[in-house]
Amino acid sequence: MVRNKEKRQPFDPDLRAAWRATLTMRKLGLLTRPLGDTIEFSPSLIATKEEIKQMIAIIKEGIQTVMEEMNHEV
Repeated sequence: MVRNKEKRQPFDPDLRAAWRATLTMRKLGLLTRPLGDTIEFSPSLIATKEEIKQMIAIIKEGIQTVMEEMNHEV
């Protein structure tokens, strides 16, 4: 996760952006793990394409939610 995609400007580590996103994803029903500003996603090997699509939708929603929250905090 980065604050500015074009400039590759990182978030301040104290904001814990990826951690906040993983908490949001957990509330939406998906377990992920933050590793610095990276989010680890390890789906089951038997997950169907539809289940993977649902997981990716949750990841997108979690990241978008946290990005909006953090933009309001600045």
